[in-house]
Amino acid sequence: MTAKKTAPAAPAPKAAATAKAGKAEEAKKPAKPAVKTAEAKGKAAARKPATEEAVVKGSEEGDVDLSDLESDLEGEPEVEAAADEAKAKAKPLRMKVSRAKERALMREFGLDETALTEEEVTKRRQELKTLIKMGKTRGFLTHQEINDHLPEKLVDNEILEAIVSMLNDMGIAVYEQAPDAATLLIAGGGATTATEEEAEEAAEAALSTVDSEFGRTTDPVRMYMREMGTVELLTREGEIEIAKRIEGGLQAMMLAISASPTTIAELISYADKIASGEMKISEVVDGFVSEDEADDYVAEEDVDFFDDEDDDDGNGGSKALTKKLEELKTAALLKFDALRTNFDKMRKAFEKEGYQSPAYNKAQHAISSELMTIRFTVKTIEKLCGILRSQVDDVRRYERELRKILVDKCGMPQEYFIKHFPPNILNLKWAEKEAAAVKPYSAILGRNLPPVQELQKKLMDQQARAVVPLDDLKQINKRMNEGEKASRDAKKEMIEANLRLVISIAKKYTNRGLQFLDLIQEGNIGLMKAVDKFEYRRGYK
Repeated sequence: MTAKKTAPAAPAPKAAATAKAGKAEEAKKPAKPAVKTAEAKGKAAARKPATEEAVVKGSEEGDVDLSDLESDLEGEPEVEAAADEAKAKAKPLRMKVSRAKERALMREFGLDETALTEEEVTKRRQELKTLIKMGKTRGFLTHQEINDHLPEKLVDNEILEAIVSMLNDMGIAVYEQAPDAATLLIAGGGATTATEEEAEEAAEAALSTVDSEFGRTTDPVRMYMREMGTVELLTREGEIEIAKRIEGGLQAMMLAISASPTTIAELISYADKIASGEMKISEVVDGFVSEDEADDYVAEEDVDFFDDEDDDDGNGGSKALTKKLEELKTAALLKFDALRTNFDKMRKAFEKEGYQSPAYNKAQHAISSELMTIRFTVKTIEKLCGILRSQVDDVRRYERELRKILVDKCGMPQEYFIKHFPPNILNLKWAEKEAAAVKPYSAILGRNLPPVQELQKKLMDQQARAVVPLDDLKQINKRMNEGEKASRDAKKEMIEANLRLVISIAKKYTNRGLQFLDLIQEGNIGLMKAVDKFEYRRGYK
């Protein structure tokens, strides 16, 4: 592409007519002022050589962002030749989009343009571009330089973290103080210097990472930083409070499922496998709930907390760990024996006196009290909850199939079904009576009696396996879900706080080997796993 030649200076009215014609198709883009003052013409004439040189350079490169020349072109009274009229149309649009992106970046860093004058917006935009150009030219910046080049409103921990992350992504290292030559040499290729032109392009590219339409960043890293910046770091008391909520939710789940004989029978089967060596105690029990016990039992996964000097028992664990696990196993089996005794009492009371008899309730309460002293692993609680949840899911599936036959297929009114079917859900005679009655749906129901009664028999079998009535089974499942939600919400809160802590720690270890994002990723993986193992009674953070 050859350099474009500018036409001779035209009178102001003619220039205005040409400019308006060039923007006829852009109804939403206001035309630029046509009348220029004598002072503006003089300034434009003085800047004419530099402007023409920039146009020539942009033409040779094939594409260029002319946002830096926008103020010059606003005062330029000359127009493009007729042959390049289409090119002249596109230039103002390109420049406006670039300015919108720059303004969006300022909004991204907390500077609301509507509260600032045009002069202040231009000044702050230029300060940010100057900072990026300085970093690209030298290869590094210091925190003091960042503070000096940005307004006081930007000197905030969360916003500074986002700025440092953006600079690191651009290859600009950020140090507490100016590094010496040896430090820069050791850093190697992490920070690269650039020429003045390359620095200018890098600054424009950084501003262009912002979506001009919505004023939001499109960089997922900066979006993550911004969201995590809204999360408060936890204090020691805050950690304990959240940990107690997690534990309370898990205990509520165990208290709910302790009313289900099926889950108690499953726990007793775990005890038999532990006693025979088929299952490890650490797979089922984490420890015991005791306010007076300062040093709680530990699970096998906590092997990293012990020294490896005594690693001579042949199984890869220390003697201290082996001793702790043996103590845990012995104490747990004693509690499981008491659980088995009370379960036998509850079963006999059910056979002799029935469900919820005084003897049955007494044994069931003893079982619940015993379970509340045991801290089961998260996986064990999930397995037990899964058993109960699958039973309720089967019941609801059979009920949906019955409703589909009686209401959708036979034509029984929905209101009548809801009122009369639940009390007779296990009554095989109810469907026969409805079929014998003289009702609009009776004839069709008579032909569908076999599948209806078959589903009722499946519900009867389901209740026999669960021991408790179906309505009580649903209530147990409801209480279990409430405890699970409370525990999940508290765990989510602690995970978010841990992710915020990772960022706070990782920024202190930048430029020491691992990249900033790698530090965050590794820290996130470790701390998310640590939430399930966290034990506030030991004093760990």
